[in-house]
This record gives sequence, structure tokens and C-alpha cells, in this order.
Amino acid sequence: LENPQLNRIVVNGEQVPSDLLRWKYRSRRLQDYLDDYRNIHGIGTIEVRDAKLILRSRTE
Repeated sequence: LENPQLNRIVVNGEQVPSDLLRWKYRSRRLQDYLDDYRNIHGIGTIEVRDAKLILRSRTE
């Protein structure tokens, strides 16, 4: 995920902060957790479109 436009996402009427993936949980950045998830499950791209989260595999 390079340069995600998170601030275009609205949750419960509030914009998601653009630096969300730099926030830490248990001393790790959320970006690190997302990278691990993508690698484990073979996810290539992650996209939000029409209020839906779209995960595409690396083989598509």
C-alpha cells in the first residue's frame, strides 16, 4: 500500500485520519499488521469502492 488516500474514507460520519496506518498497536504500526495479513493470505491489492472493501489476490 503506497500512498493510500485514507482521508477519503468516512466511518460513522468521520473521515479516517490520513496517518492511520502509522498509528501503533502493541508497539507495531498498523501498516505492519496489514502487510502481514496481505502476505499470509496472498492479497495483492486492497481497494475501497462503493462503500465496499475489495481484496484482490495476487493471482488475479
